[in-house]
This record gives sequence, structure tokens and C-alpha cells, in this order.
Amino acid sequence: MLFTDMTNYCQASTPSSNTGSNYQNVTEDSFGWNLTVKVDWFQGTMLPFPTTRLESLVKFVEKFTKDKFLVHSGKGQYKGKAWANHAVSAKGCRIWYNLPGEGGDRAGHGLISFPGSALANLPAGKVRRLVLCLKKQFGIKVTRADIAIDDYSKKISFTQVRDAIDADNKANFSKGKIIENFGEERGGFSIVCGSPKSNRQLIFYDKNAESEGQINAYRWEARLKDEIAEKAINEWLEVPEKLSAQYLAAVVSGVVSFVERGKEKNISRMKELPWWKEFKDAIGSSVRHSVQRVRTNLKKAKKWINRQVACMLAAIKEVVGEEGFTNWISNQIDEAPERFNESHYARIIQWKHEHSILGDDEPVYNRSTYDQSGLLPSLQFAQ
Repeated sequence: MLFTDMTNYCQASTPSSNTGSNYQNVTEDSFGWNLTVKVDWFQGTMLPFPTTRLESLVKFVEKFTKDKFLVHSGKGQYKGKAWANHAVSAKGCRIWYNLPGEGGDRAGHGLISFPGSALANLPAGKVRRLVLCLKKQFGIKVTRADIAIDDYSKKISFTQVRDAIDADNKANFSKGKIIENFGEERGGFSIVCGSPKSNRQLIFYDKNAESEGQINAYRWEARLKDEIAEKAINEWLEVPEKLSAQYLAAVVSGVVSFVERGKEKNISRMKELPWWKEFKDAIGSSVRHSVQRVRTNLKKAKKWINRQVACMLAAIKEVVGEEGFTNWISNQIDEAPERFNESHYARIIQWKHEHSILGDDEPVYNRSTYDQSGLLPSLQFAQ
């Protein structure tokens, strides 16, 4: 969809078919599953802009969300960094900002945050439109996005997830934290999959206990940061709105995986635990985003071999002799392609490009950011 008039679009009323809460149904009693999904937190940085631009942002958010801000000019607050000024709304939305001339190299920068309380009563379609308008009109770059699936069927138990982690039947995360209850009176549980320093975490917890009975569900909450959050939100804004819920749910289920490890070393070939596979099947698929790493060029690879490997190879040659070493190293190189992954093939084509030896029939490599299952089949079909 092309938005030639963003102002009119951002002020448009909510479609009658998409009114109500921020929740969207993912499944409608599919094999006993009852799942909803929503964006539960949104945060982003603002590029330098004049004071009048800040005033426009406050007015826009107030009108769009029917909220009201109290601006504390000259009253600093710390949020990741020190900010000279801040504003807070009745629903909990916050803006931290530096005016021109404040904050050194961050003069004119800002940070805006929409917690769950600020988004809870907005229709799902309006939340999506809010995010799009903030990005298009005010240049917001996403630095945090929380996406939550609430499972009212409670088909996956705390015990199943805890036992899988204890048995190391997990993938895409190493660190975790298990809390068996929130307290004697509240009960409940929480399982954190992933390090707080990571750019993605998945938290599985008893929302009924955490919300003190307001939401009787088990929640799967993906917490995405920085580049991962920006990628996920940008792609969400590009999919057809009728597939919005399915895409968000797929992002949540793509953060981690629960697998039968056994003797298999390659995660992509491990079988998923039955209950996790059933959960993903109910959603439709999973999407896993990654930050593209800088590829090592041929010159750097040669330097690394010379610095780190050459001395050890020379030592082996001294021990086994010229002929023995030649035979051994030749066998190692001949067998190595069997262990190639997509990164190795990408580098081969990249290096051929750099040295102008790429044939016309060889494709340019473009790594997908999706996991084994690929992009949702229904997304491809709908587009």
C-alpha cells in the first residue's frame, strides 16, 4: 500500500471491522487452541528535529491515542542515557528529549515509549497505523518491541517448558531463568529464555497471576531490541493487514525453539518437541530475524590463516613429514565442503565478485532472515 497522503491516513478513523482491543485472534479453536496476539510495547528513537517538531509529535500522539501529556521542560530524567527534558501521558506514554544545544552530540534527539497500558485500549489496526505514522512522519527508529501471544487454552504447561530447558532440549538461547511462583499469595510462574543483554528474549509466564485475574492465560512474550526490533516491525508494516496477527505470532514463535537434541549437532535437523511443534502448527509458521554480520573478505581470511593457523600447520608438517602432511591436508580440504553452510557459499560468491571471476550463471547470494520454515506460505499466497 502506498501512502501518498500520510496526514490523512494517520488521522483516518478505525475500520469498523477492526475495533475493540489491541488483541487479534491467531486461531479460532484450532484443535483446542485459543490464541490472541498483540504488540504490547513499542519504543523508538527520534532523529534530531527542532522544538516545533516535538510539539507536533505531542499533539499527534494526544489526538491519535486520545491521551494527554504533561511536559516537564527542564526536568531531566535518565532512560538509558541522561535526558534534559521529559513528558509523560495519563496512559503511561513517555517522551525523553534534548532541545537543540542540550545533550552534546545528542542535541535535538529524543526517545518515545508506548508501554502496554498506552496501547491496551487501541484497536489492533490503529496500533499498526500509529507505528507507521510515527516512522513516516517523525522518523522514529524502533529500539524495542514486545509482542505477546496469550494462550487461553493453556495447552503448554510450565512443567513441559521447564523440563525441556533442564534437559537442554532447547535451541537459539543458552541463558535462562525459571521462577516457580511470584509469591505465596499470587502463585504463577515465569520462564525467561535468553539473556537480558541479548537483542531478543522469550518470556513464558502465567498472565493470570501477573495481572491478578484480569487475563486468564499463559503468555508467550517476545522482547526484541535494536536491529531485530526494527526489522520485525518494518516487515509487520509491509504484510497485508488481514495477516497482521499471523505474522506477529510467527515472530514470537521464531525467537527460540524446543527440540530433541539427542546426538544430532545441527539444530536445523533436530526434531521439535511435539508440544512445541503443535503450538507452531496452530500459528502457521515461525519467523526468525537476524542481524547481518559483516562478511570476511578474502584478504582478511588469508591474514587470519597466516596469523592463527600457519604456525600450527608447520608444526604438524615437522612431525609427519612432507608426504604425510601433503596427504593429510589434501584429505582435510577435500572433505571440508561436506560441512559447508550457507555462509561459506555466500563468501565464495562474494570473493569471486571481488576478484571478477564470477560466472554469468552463478547467482548473487542473498541470505534470508527467516528460519528453516521460511516465510509464511499464506503471506506469499496473499500477496
